[in-house]
Amino acid sequence: MITYKHVGSILIVCVLVLVISGCSKAEKEPVKQPEKKSGLNKVDDDRENGHSFKKKNEVNAGIMKGAWVGTLDNRKATLTVTEEKDGSFKGKITVNYRTPLNQEIEGNFDPETMSVTMEDMLRSRYKGTYNGKLSEEGNVFSGVFTTLVDKKNFDFNLTKQKNEE
Repeated sequence: MITYKHVGSILIVCVLVLVISGCSKAEKEPVKQPEKKSGLNKVDDDRENGHSFKKKNEVNAGIMKGAWVGTLDNRKATLTVTEEKDGSFKGKITVNYRTPLNQEIEGNFDPETMSVTMEDMLRSRYKGTYNGKLSEEGNVFSGVFTTLVDKKNFDFNLTKQKNEE
């Protein structure tokens, strides 16, 4: 049978164990920081390695903005991107069904993979998402449109129209 005297002894032993184990100092290795080259960014590092190219953000700035014409579900489609900033963009898409389908869209462009994702913003039975890629030249956008309600997939292929300035 455990008495109060035993409980007191057990508590004292536990406290001593905690104090002793807390007093031992664990030596930590210093965290090694990666070497920094002052004033150099990724593009500068690549130039040092023999690559010469513009920053991707400079090359791809405004790549989505403008009019894109082609097909979605084998119907004439027009995507017009009116705003673009830091890889995100907004615009409208029209698909010429018997009753034309008009949607506002928002999307993102990843310059590393040349992939584009968009989604319809207006409520509709045909609301969906667009997943595709740009061609190397950046003038053809193709992929798959998926409706949210019934998960049907439709291919699309759009070509960027040249600016008429």
